[in-house]
Amino acid sequence: MVNATHIPGLEVTIEVDNTALPEYSHPPTENQEPTENLGSTIRYIEAPSATDFSIHYLYRPEFTPPSPVHIEIVLDDTYVQAPFFEWGGKEDCEGYVCKKAASIVAGQDFTQGFRFAELRIEETVTPMTEELRGRLQQLGRIVL
Repeated sequence: MVNATHIPGLEVTIEVDNTALPEYSHPPTENQEPTENLGSTIRYIEAPSATDFSIHYLYRPEFTPPSPVHIEIVLDDTYVQAPFFEWGGKEDCEGYVCKKAASIVAGQDFTQGFRFAELRIEETVTPMTEELRGRLQQLGRIVL
């Protein structure tokens, strides 16, 4: 559960089968600015391969935003255009769940759930280039 220190009472979890995935902290890498300078919080999860997931927001009583909350979701560096938010409060707190989004492809509307990709590992001797590092850096990111 992420508790953003600059937004008291807002909790965010990534869940599989209504169970929050354990989160881990990690110190900034050499090319990464410390999160306290960004006004954000970074946590890491171990994503189960080929599994549906949902994003849960819970507003604890100390959460008193000065205006309505607008939540945007970015998955793998792609902005989620039309996420579906459902009421998902618990423990007598207001909350919301997002587990799918709508899209239009070739003029057709469709809805797609959030799912971690199947993990495939290949052993290669390919050197790590800056281009490859940049592409891989965005994969697996959930930005809220």
